[in-house]
Amino acid sequence: MPRHRSLVRDRASSIAGEIALPLGSWYVAAKHALEALSDRLRMEVGQFGINVVIIQPGIIRTEFGATSAEQLRDFSGDGAYRDMANTMANRVEIGSGPDQEGSGGEVVAEAIRRAIEADLPDTRYAVGPMAEHMLRLGRTLPDRAFDEMVLGAVR
Repeated sequence: MPRHRSLVRDRASSIAGEIALPLGSWYVAAKHALEALSDRLRMEVGQFGINVVIIQPGIIRTEFGATSAEQLRDFSGDGAYRDMANTMANRVEIGSGPDQEGSGGEVVAEAIRRAIEADLPDTRYAVGPMAEHMLRLGRTLPDRAFDEMVLGAVR
């Protein structure tokens, strides 16, 4: 059998591919689609010794946080979702600022390196603060309990 090769896609997924947070449906849908595509692709190309790996970053310090917070306020800050949008925007800014709880991009790069160098890489690498914890909660809590937990944080 040939040595396995790793296929690293040009886009990382996100923990949002598995767990949904409010007011980001477009982002969650795109990441969920990437997760499903990668899972099916892994099944299809595995017979050729190719591994498809999903990198699932949690909170990473990038411009994404500031941009997301600004867009939340621009699109939802004055309507029916005003309170939730502003609370979410504040939390995004706190979690992704340069001196905050988010990780640097090097944790993503390190996960990619580990996947490439592994003889048989894991199918998923959750990286960054709270990533594995949030995924575990999303996988084990009943849907409504998870929803309540998330909504309680943005009320």
